[in-house]
Amino acid sequence: MKCSSPTDGESEEWLEIRTSTNKDIPEHYFSKEWASRLIEENPIEEPFGGLHNLGNSCFLNSVLQCLAYTPGLEKLSNSLPNVILENCSGKSCFLYHFGQLCKALRRLPIAAPHIFFANMRQISSDMECGVQQDAHEYLFALLNHFDDECRAPKENKAATYDTPVDSFFGGLFRETKICARCGHNDQTTSKFYDITLPLDADTLDGCFESFMKPRNVGSNYICEHCKQAGTCSTRTKFADTPNILIITMMRFTATVNKDERQVDFGLNIDLKEFVEDGVEHFYELFAVINHSGHQVNRGHFTCFVKCNGGSWYNCDDTKITKDTAQNVLDSKPYVLFYKRVHGPESAPIMVTFGIAPTEKKKKDAPPKPAKTRRRVLYDEEEEEQVETSKVPQLPKTQNEGFFSEVSDGENDLIEDGEMVVEKTFKNTDDRLITMHLVCTVTKKRL
Repeated sequence: MKCSSPTDGESEEWLEIRTSTNKDIPEHYFSKEWASRLIEENPIEEPFGGLHNLGNSCFLNSVLQCLAYTPGLEKLSNSLPNVILENCSGKSCFLYHFGQLCKALRRLPIAAPHIFFANMRQISSDMECGVQQDAHEYLFALLNHFDDECRAPKENKAATYDTPVDSFFGGLFRETKICARCGHNDQTTSKFYDITLPLDADTLDGCFESFMKPRNVGSNYICEHCKQAGTCSTRTKFADTPNILIITMMRFTATVNKDERQVDFGLNIDLKEFVEDGVEHFYELFAVINHSGHQVNRGHFTCFVKCNGGSWYNCDDTKITKDTAQNVLDSKPYVLFYKRVHGPESAPIMVTFGIAPTEKKKKDAPPKPAKTRRRVLYDEEEEEQVETSKVPQLPKTQNEGFFSEVSDGENDLIEDGEMVVEKTFKNTDDRLITMHLVCTVTKKRL
C-alpha cells in the first residue's frame, strides 16, 4: 500500500506502507517518560529555513514552525511504528509528512508546505485553501488529526496516554466539587492539550490565578453523597502537567475585535501554586505565535522560536531573522509554547561511591571496560555507554551475617567535590566494624 503527497513542492514522494504483523499498539507504549526522554535527547540546535506563503497561509506557516521547533517531535514523526503508518494507508499521513517537512527545512533556505495547504479540508472541514484562518484553531485541528492517525481503533480512554500526541501535549485537570451541606468531595479528571486563558490580569500568573481560582456553583447542584440540592464550591488543579504546555491568550471573541492588552509573561514560569503535590511545575518558553491586526481572519501571523543555545528567531513566512529575548517579552502573545524542565529544588543529586584513599588500588591497575546497554526506540537501535562506579561492599565475617548501622562519624560535604564518611556497623555477633567511604557529589543543573 502507498500514500503520496509532495512535501516541498519539488517532487512527489511516496510513502511505503509495510504490512505489520502486530495490529495493536501495546497499552502505555507511548508513556510520558518516553516523550520526556525524546524531548531531552533531541534539542533544536540550529535555525530552520522559511516557508513559502501559498496564499493567506501565514497562520499555517507559524503553526508549522512552532511545531518544528518542538524538541523531539521531528524525531517522533520520522520513526513511527509501522502499524500507525498502515492505519493511514490510502490517505495522507500528516504526521509522517510533518517529519519530511522538517527535513526540508533543515536542508533548504525556503520550503513549501504544499501537502498541509492543499489538504486543508482533511485537517478541518471548516477550513479551505486561500482563506485566512485562526492559527489557534488550525494548531489544534492539526494536533487532533495527528492524534487520530496514531490512535489505535479502540475505545478512547479519557485519563490515559495512548498516543505520542497525548504523551507530548496531554495534561490532566482535576476538578473537586465540595458540597456545602455535607462536605463531600466529588472529583472528576479531564484531559487537555492546551489552556485558553481570559485576559483577566496584566500578568500570565494573574491570568492563571483567575482561571484556577475556586468558584461557587448555584443551588441546582445535587450532591451524589447526601442526594440534596444545594450549592457547592469547585477548585481545579493540575493532576498532571504536560511535557509541552500550550497556552492560548483569549484575544478574540465572536462579537468584538481583538483584545490588544499587554500581558507580561516570563521566559520561565513556575506553576507550583496550581498543581497537586508531587506534580512537576517548571517550564521554559521556546516558541510564541503573534498576530498583527484587529480581527482573527485578517492581519498577519508570525512567530518567535528559540534554539537550544538560547538564540531567538523571528519567523515571518520566508524571512527568518535573529531576534532578542527582550523583543519576545515585549510582544503581545497569542499562543505560548513552553517545555517542562527540572526546577532548582528537583535537580538530581549524582553520588559516586568509592573506596577511601588509603584503601585505593594502585593507579596502574587496568580499568574495567564500560558496560553497554541497548535501548530500542521503534525500529532504531541506539547504544549508550554506562559508566560503572565501584561501590564498596561491607566487610564480611566468617558467619556471613547481616550488618546493622550503629553510628555515623563526622563528615565534610561541599557543593561539588569529595565527602569522606565514617560509618560504624555492628555484625550479628556484636562485633563493631568501622568503614571509610569516599563519595563524589555532583549537583546537576538542568
